[in-house]
Amino acid sequence: MTSIIISRLTNVDNIRNNRLRELEETQVDLDSVRTFLKFKKEFEIDKDEVKWKRYLEARKDYILCKRKLQDASIGSIAERLEKLNGDLESGIANLKKELAKLENTITVLQTIERVIGIVSRIVLLAR
Repeated sequence: MTSIIISRLTNVDNIRNNRLRELEETQVDLDSVRTFLKFKKEFEIDKDEVKWKRYLEARKDYILCKRKLQDASIGSIAERLEKLNGDLESGIANLKKELAKLENTITVLQTIERVIGIVSRIVLLAR
């Protein structure tokens, strides 16, 4: 029984490490000059201060959620991570695609917020 629990937690820890690596890779694109300039240019053209603040807030929240996932005890997030792993993996993949295209900043923001929401549900009540 103990070896089953240890095996499960090891597997979940591997999943977490994979998602953290993907989140880190995606953060590089999110924090890139290219992405920043795209949002900045739209802000200067549209004078859309709400979208600009939303972008800055999303970047900050993304980093915080990644840290919370990294710092959470594996035992406290195992069940939720197993349950939401597919959603998180898919969300990160979609975010990578949107950041690569960088066509529609609203879609990028919505995708960032989806990933943040999934991570938030995983780390909710984590120790």
